Amino acid sequence: MLPATKIKLCKLLMFFILLIAPLLYAILSVFLTPRAINQHRSDGGDGSTGRVITLQAELHALDLGTNTMKLDWTLVDDNALSCNTGDSASECDAVLPVDIYFDTNLLVPSGEERNTSNVPPTTPVFNYNATAFVRNKHSNAVVFHTDLDVENVGSSGALSYPFDSYYSIIFAFAREQQPNGTETDVTLRISYTAGVLLGFSVDSDASVLSDGDGSNDVLNRIVIRRSDSVRTYALIIVIGIWIITLMMCVSVMYSWLFGYLQRVELLLIPPATIFTFTQLRATLPGAPADFGTILDIAGILPCMMLMVISAAVAISIVVFSDPTKDRETWLTRFFNQPATTKVKEADDDDVQQMGNRAQV
Repeated sequence: MLPATKIKLCKLLMFFILLIAPLLYAILSVFLTPRAINQHRSDGGDGSTGRVITLQAELHALDLGTNTMKLDWTLVDDNALSCNTGDSASECDAVLPVDIYFDTNLLVPSGEERNTSNVPPTTPVFNYNATAFVRNKHSNAVVFHTDLDVENVGSSGALSYPFDSYYSIIFAFAREQQPNGTETDVTLRISYTAGVLLGFSVDSDASVLSDGDGSNDVLNRIVIRRSDSVRTYALIIVIGIWIITLMMCVSVMYSWLFGYLQRVELLLIPPATIFTFTQLRATLPGAPADFGTILDIAGILPCMMLMVISAAVAISIVVFSDPTKDRETWLTRFFNQPATTKVKEADDDDVQQMGNRAQV
């Protein structure tokens, strides 16, 4: 091929690489970027009657070290709230306070407090006073905070990184405080669950549980998985580490077993690469600090073991021989010995035949 043609093909190839690589990355970033929570709600047509309290949840943080998920709750609607700032105090006082309860066994206990029974909760997580909300400008905001307990989905825990998944369950109900000191159930709903967790994809499945008295409770299951971008990056890193390891092993084995000449710089790559693998492992988003995940067992640890062996062999080649020159090794002598013997026997036969002809 002519040099001018090679230059044109090289320029064309570089142009396509410079054009396709950013375009492909832009397309992948659109599909792999973490998105808001995927919701599956069934809060309509539940047959609830009477007062309905509607909440909105916002997911803020996930701490897998303490198995804790942090959510902020906002009361967004109360269908019994008919009074406003222009109404009389007696009209607003008709809207009774509501206590919102959560299953305390599904929450992370604060301090040393820990529930040791399955009796219904008696301490509300939040007390909502509609009259104070409307009539008193100094009333607190209708927001509250909960820390949910996080569990593994089956056997998929931190050891399954980056294919680990987790879940949290929310069970909540609301009770209206009556003037005689008793409480009656009212319907509680979750209208929307917002929030984005970097490196995770979140699914929320909210449903209602009917009490048979016209009121409903909330049951919500939040499932958390590693995002596709994290899984793709982790797999690419492991595949790349395996390719580098195998190439280095083959290069070192060729020089050691068959005596092929190698540049000294190439044989010094395995010792330096050992520390590079640990640095690449540290870049994995959300990976456990300790080694032992399925990614480590299938990729990082065996590659580091092979690279250590290759580094030891490479250093011995540099120290005890000259890798820049072809040399005979014990393996080449082993394979060449039979061939040398056969050539010698053939030469002896030729000499004997020539001697016989000379005698004749």
